[in-house]
Amino acid sequence: MPDINEIRAGYNARTITIYQAYSSAIALPAIKEQRFIAPFSFMRMTWIKPSFLWLMERSNWAQKSGQEFVLAVRVLRSGWDEALSLGVLKRVSVKLHQAGLPSTSNQVIKPDWKWTGVPLSG
Repeated sequence: MPDINEIRAGYNARTITIYQAYSSAIALPAIKEQRFIAPFSFMRMTWIKPSFLWLMERSNWAQKSGQEFVLAVRVLRSGWDEALSLGVLKRVSVKLHQAGLPSTSNQVIKPDWKWTGVPLSG
């Protein structure tokens, strides 16, 4: 049976909701303006998560330095689909900084999380 990967996220026909943790310097202006503005940079590599609980675990429940603000961000489906089409699928066991195929995005498969803070087994 082939591997099947799915993205569990809130979405509609136009947008998908992803989550990201930011510092106050980025989050507060974004909240005020309802869009990203300086000092946010679209050129910076970032890890976006469609799973709120996975992000919360990754940011230590918004306790990690520079990750104190968790934002739900609506991304256009057309942009999301384009980013996925340009990416290279990487397995969790591959070191993140290991040289790989050139791509504009890397897609890493991680388990989703139960509300109790335990990874789903599949």
